[in-house]
Amino acid sequence: AHMNEEQQDHTITNPTSWWEGIRNYCHTSEKWLDPFLQEMVYGGTAGRFTNRSRSNFPRWELVKRWIAENEEWAKQQNLGPSAKEEDERPLGFVDNKEIVLVRHASERQLLAHWFPTPLKATKLELIYSTNVHGRTVERFYHHVAHVVYSITIMEILDKEHTLLGMFASQTWHKNVKGYGNGECFVFRLRPNSVCFPFQPTSGNDAGQIMRSGEDFISMGIAKDGSSGLRLNEDFTKGTTSPLNKSFGNGILYENEVFDIGLVEVYRLVREVDGRPIDSFDTTLL
Repeated sequence: AHMNEEQQDHTITNPTSWWEGIRNYCHTSEKWLDPFLQEMVYGGTAGRFTNRSRSNFPRWELVKRWIAENEEWAKQQNLGPSAKEEDERPLGFVDNKEIVLVRHASERQLLAHWFPTPLKATKLELIYSTNVHGRTVERFYHHVAHVVYSITIMEILDKEHTLLGMFASQTWHKNVKGYGNGECFVFRLRPNSVCFPFQPTSGNDAGQIMRSGEDFISMGIAKDGSSGLRLNEDFTKGTTSPLNKSFGNGILYENEVFDIGLVEVYRLVREVDGRPIDSFDTTLL
C-alpha cells in the first residue's frame, strides 16, 4: 500500500528479482516504516504508538534509536540504493575428503555469483560421486531422490580439464517430456567461466529445461530442439549443442561429443545451521 508507482511496476520473474525489489524498496527515501509499524505492530494512529502487548517486539523508542543509528552508519559507509558487494564470498562446503572438483575457492565464488540471491548463504555438500558411488544413472537417481536444489559438475577429459555443470531447481527424476523452471542454468567453470541462465522468450517453455530418462540426464534447450548438455547412462560420454535464444545462444563446449571423467553432485545446506535447504519450505525461496 505504501509503494509508489515505480516500485509497484517492478517485474518479479525469479527469486533474484524479488530480493532486488525488496532491497530497493527498503532503501527508498519514502517514510514507509512508520505507517507499517503503526498499523501492524503498535496499533497507534496520528504518530501515537501504543504497544499491542506483543512482548516479543521491542519498544518503539528502541526501534527509533536503532533506525537512527543504522542510517548514520549507512551515511558513513557511503551506502546508496544501488550499492552492491563487488567481491562475493565463495560458497563454503561441508568438509569431505572425497570432494575434488570444487576444492578451489575461486570456483565456488563463481557459483555463489550465479546462484539466486536466497541461496548464496549456503554450503555445498557432496551427495554423489562417480569415484565413490558408482558410475550409473540409477545410482545418481538414488542419491538425488530427496534433493530439490542440486549442482552437477563434470570433468571433461581434455587438456584444459574443462568443468561443465548444471544447476537444478527441481528434483531429478525420470521424465523425458521435461520439467524444471526458470531458476535452472548450465555453466562452464573452466576454462573461460560462463553461465547461461534461462531467459524467458516467446514460445519457450521453462518446464522443459530438465529432461531425463532410463539412460540419460540433460539440461538446457538447444537450437535444434535437443538438450544443451546431456550425459549418457554410465556418465562416461557427454554431448553439447549450441543453446537457443532462451539461453542466450550460448556455446558450452567446442566439441559436440566428449569423454567424461569425474562427476560430482552437491546439495545445498544452510550456512547458519548446516541443515539442508530442502528440509524447509522451498516454495518461499
